[in-house]
Amino acid sequence: MINSLVFVILFLSLIVGMILYPKNKNRIDAVRVFPIILVTIFCLQTLGAFILQKLGIQIQLKSSSIVLLVLNIIVWLGIRRKKHIQILACPKRDILLLLIPVGLVLFEAHHMFSGVSRLSFLNDDAQNHFLMALGIVRSKGIYGTYFNAYLNAMLIELVSPWLSVVRYYKAFIAGDIIMHIVEVWMFYSVLCSLCKKEVTKYAFPIICVLYFLGYPTFSFMRGNFVYWSTGGVLFLYLIYILIKLQRQWNNRKFYYILLVLGIYGSVICNRLYAVVNTVCVFIGVIIIIFEKKKISFSKVQKSALIVAGIIVAATGFLCRKKILSIIIMISEKLSEEGYAYSSLYKQFVLFIPILILLFVYVYVEKKRAHLLFDIAVSVMMIAAGMYWLCSQGYISNYYFYKIYYCLWIMAWLLVTMHLDILIEQHQLIYSGIYGSVIVCLALLQIGNSENNYLGKWSATAEINGDFFDLYENNLSYFELDYASEALETAGRYSPPELLDTYEYIWENYKDDTIWFLSDHGNYMQGRWFSTILGKFDNIAYENYEQFMNEYLWMNNAFIVMGKQSNIYGQTQYLYDKSQIAYEDDFIVMVRIDGN
Repeated sequence: MINSLVFVILFLSLIVGMILYPKNKNRIDAVRVFPIILVTIFCLQTLGAFILQKLGIQIQLKSSSIVLLVLNIIVWLGIRRKKHIQILACPKRDILLLLIPVGLVLFEAHHMFSGVSRLSFLNDDAQNHFLMALGIVRSKGIYGTYFNAYLNAMLIELVSPWLSVVRYYKAFIAGDIIMHIVEVWMFYSVLCSLCKKEVTKYAFPIICVLYFLGYPTFSFMRGNFVYWSTGGVLFLYLIYILIKLQRQWNNRKFYYILLVLGIYGSVICNRLYAVVNTVCVFIGVIIIIFEKKKISFSKVQKSALIVAGIIVAATGFLCRKKILSIIIMISEKLSEEGYAYSSLYKQFVLFIPILILLFVYVYVEKKRAHLLFDIAVSVMMIAAGMYWLCSQGYISNYYFYKIYYCLWIMAWLLVTMHLDILIEQHQLIYSGIYGSVIVCLALLQIGNSENNYLGKWSATAEINGDFFDLYENNLSYFELDYASEALETAGRYSPPELLDTYEYIWENYKDDTIWFLSDHGNYMQGRWFSTILGKFDNIAYENYEQFMNEYLWMNNAFIVMGKQSNIYGQTQYLYDKSQIAYEDDFIVMVRIDGN
């Protein structure tokens, strides 16, 4: 408990210190900068964990507290050396405007998890990410793309004095909810940095809600992908820093450090964001450097650049087979299929007129800096490349559609910029007319959604022919009962009574070898059991009797089966009742001794 309290104190102290650290002489909005500070700390923590592991130090709450202590010393000594603190503002308006989008996140969380008490996920990914977090807690080490896993692991350790091992999932759920709150807050902060007119800010709650009800809600309520939204947070974070770098060029060294931290976080978050975020930052920085330094080239330099470009292109052509083989090797890891919302373009059609007009405003009439539009073009080029790879079979639909999260972010940022320009040019009536058309189209589509949980497994599922299918698809999850019998039978919802059973097994058999045997119908029950208790699980798809017989010859172990599974129903005659160590309405636990 003391370790947890020390960690919280150091974490809060670092937040306060980083907010108060003098960045410039202007007054800054503490509400808007808060998510930036928070994500910066997350990146510093994950980097600190990497350094600790390289030094041979175990990754746990104590060592993470040391990282926070060092960061606190650096920040507070910096404040002392500067001899003043940052002038802050905390407008009530920002707090009030944030209440609606944050309230939406909490409403979705309550609908799914009933706070944090209900263990219910529609997709498989949540169990994988929970397993990664528990892997760090148990092994005291980090591995792979550990950004989310490390943060969740520290949260689990933080609350472990008040939770039993079986209830650690509550901390995992809380971590997912917190990250989505940070996402919508970060999105709000980026919107504030984009817009010049104060009037525009009153539209932010609506824009934030429309943004979050798209891909973020799909990821949260249906996909449970965890890292998808975190990568989006880091993407927004880097966009915010690039905007600040463009406007505060004199502080570029400070912003370069933040960009490096954001890229590091992206690399250890997910392979997709490692590429997308890095490319966008590189292009953004190059654009800003050319803009600020007003770099010009002589004829000789231009000729040299053209020759260099020709050499690079020729080398690429001559080595195309080798380059293609490397791409194929990487894409093999991205060829696994999974569930994805697979509409190619319909959800973006209504953005196209706005983007065309914005192109004119930005590039022709020079109304605004073109940085954001250039980043959007970069994301679209990456998406086009991924589409080609997908069409050739090098990557799956599942991984191709991951890029749509970034496209969705850019679409709404550009829409907001366009709205701000119209307000500035006193042309808001055009926005009102187009908005009215969209509302009319939406009203015509109300009630057409027929999506449901059991009917949308395929990554190539057919999508309704309307422009609002993403919203209709997501709204169907608000009608879904996350504690339904169907989800319980499929092993995707664990009722409190079943978790109490797991508690009993943990308290009485935690040192024993236990195998959970499941079939394809309830395989997720076995995976959650093995993850929560740190035991083994196995899945049988057919020939249950032969499969069961093989396990009955094991020595000094236990077999656990869910009573709703086929493997339980068809193998009861293979073991004697005297072998049953525990049984209730949910599971049966059989002792095996090899005889």
